[in-house]
Amino acid sequence: MTSNNPKKLKILLVARKDAFNIKNIIHYVTENFDATILVDDRKNKFPKKDLNWSGDYIFSYLCPWVLPMDLIESVKIAAINFHPGPPAYPGTGCYNFAIYQQVERYGVTCHHLAKEVDTGKIVSVVDFPLLNNDSVSDLINRTYVYLNYLFFDITLGILKNYELPISKLEWERKPYKRKDLEDLCKLSKKMNDDEINRRIKATAFPGKPGAYFID
Repeated sequence: MTSNNPKKLKILLVARKDAFNIKNIIHYVTENFDATILVDDRKNKFPKKDLNWSGDYIFSYLCPWVLPMDLIESVKIAAINFHPGPPAYPGTGCYNFAIYQQVERYGVTCHHLAKEVDTGKIVSVVDFPLLNNDSVSDLINRTYVYLNYLFFDITLGILKNYELPISKLEWERKPYKRKDLEDLCKLSKKMNDDEINRRIKATAFPGKPGAYFID
């Protein structure tokens, strides 16, 4: 899936194979860029053959891996990630913590890739309402639509030779870790009903274990 047109910017698209609208995204980048496509899932390791890739941009879109710094630093212009959460929710479990904390707005973030996940300089943010009755699944589905919009907005600007935006926003906390999400799933009889219900709602998702009592 690589174009040999030397006039096109050379990009690496790294995405989860079940990422929202991924077929259209692949078609779009192969038509408009000299594109190398890496689409897979977390159970497989990053392909060794692509560790030596170099080019103009990396587009990380719901990427299943933490990309090696040597690869990130090989780009000539920028390596950017499209994160399915706003600056208040970097890292793992962003949807879950937003619902648990009952915030009124959520969002998606484009940022430069850095050594630590979701810490690089922010390029652009799009925010939208989070409704009181939103489940985790509801929020994920809406987030993917906005993330898709942000991906096309930024990459179409690149095609038009616009410079990447520079946002004044900054990450509001250190990235949530897997352990933080695991701890959110833990219930105790010492918790009041409101706390228990918020944790259950924030961790309920089809096919996942969700919240459980530890005592």
